[in-house]
Amino acid sequence: RKEFRQVKDPSKLAVIAFDPRALVCMRSTPFALGLLVCTNAHWVFGLTGCFDFLDVQDCLVEDPRVLKWKKKGYLVNVWTIDTEEKLAKVAPHADMITFQDLPVSTIREAISR
Repeated sequence: RKEFRQVKDPSKLAVIAFDPRALVCMRSTPFALGLLVCTNAHWVFGLTGCFDFLDVQDCLVEDPRVLKWKKKGYLVNVWTIDTEEKLAKVAPHADMITFQDLPVSTIREAISR
């Protein structure tokens, strides 16, 4: 994978995938690996060892399985937050948030809390 070898600082790159098989083959790389989880892929909660953080759809942020992984020490990213209402709901549970179409001032205010 020529492109990955060109990354100067691997700590600044995360690889995310819906299919955990894509992450398993990346375990020997220095990159953080995130497992994308959406509402129709609850089976992935049974997996272990193939990811460093969960990357969950916003409606799953309060799911007991997500909270269980968070309690185990996994970071949780929530996607894609495009309203202030969604932001208010997910912010208390998320370590990272993927934003879209929100004013920069709203994002700055959320980050400063």
